[in-house]
Amino acid sequence: MALEDDGGEPELSPTEKLEKAHGEALDKWEEDVPDTKVRQDIIDHITATGEIPEGANLSEGQVDAVYAGYVNHISQEIMAPLGLNFDTWVEHIDPSEYGALYGLVLKGDWTTIHRHAAKVKDQMRRKPELYK
Repeated sequence: MALEDDGGEPELSPTEKLEKAHGEALDKWEEDVPDTKVRQDIIDHITATGEIPEGANLSEGQVDAVYAGYVNHISQEIMAPLGLNFDTWVEHIDPSEYGALYGLVLKGDWTTIHRHAAKVKDQMRRKPELYK
C-alpha cells in the first residue's frame, strides 16, 4: 500500500483501487440481488448473450468494475506467470470459445482458465511463426 496522503488515509495504488472497486461492485450487486439463484440466472444470461438482462439490477458501472477486476486478476495471477498478457491471450482465443471462457471467469474457475492460457502459450512456443 502506498504512503498516506494529506487526508490521513492510505493512498491506494492503481491495482488496489481496481480491486476495491471490483469488490464494492460485487458486494453492491449481492446486496441488491440477495437471491443466489437469481444472480446465477443473470450470470448465465450474460454468458450466453453478452448482455445484461432487463431487471438484473446491475448497472453498466458495476459490470465495468467487475470486468476490470477480473481482467486484473487474470493478468496478474494467471497470464503473467506464464509470460503472457491478457490482450495476447484474448487474441489467440477461438471466437467459438468466448462464451464458455466468459462463463468460467464469472464463476471464478481460475484453474480451467489457467489450463487454457497454458495451452495458448504452448501453441505459441511450438509455432511462433503463427503468432507474430
